[in-house]
Amino acid sequence: MKLPNENEYWRIIWDNFRAGDRRAFEIIYSEFVDALFAYGIKITPHQNIVEDAIQDSFLDIFKYGSRLRKPDSLEFYLYKTLRRNIIKKLKDKSRLAYVDDFSPFFDLKFPLEAADSDELDEHIGLLQDELKNLTAQKR
Repeated sequence: MKLPNENEYWRIIWDNFRAGDRRAFEIIYSEFVDALFAYGIKITPHQNIVEDAIQDSFLDIFKYGSRLRKPDSLEFYLYKTLRRNIIKKLKDKSRLAYVDDFSPFFDLKFPLEAADSDELDEHIGLLQDELKNLTAQKR
């Protein structure tokens, strides 16, 4: 009996997964998750982004399993999928960070809203004094 080489083994596992075998999916996950994490950390030092991208990659694979093509190399396919997800997350993060950088410029608090009633009365008095100094036409 001839034993399958590594590529043949992963093709069999992949075919079983595509046919609906949940155990095959678990085997793929448990075999590659650590290697994918190590690869992801080389792309970005943000551990949470790498973990989220790995999760998204496996969720997509699980969701679209029966419709996915048969890759020449399962390992390369997983790395490529992870890289695409990390890049997408980094772009989303940079877009959000860019928007967040402007938040101090859009502070819409007005000083009189936060003032207590004594300060408010003082400001109203100053405004009335200034109005009295204006000519009738300017008022």
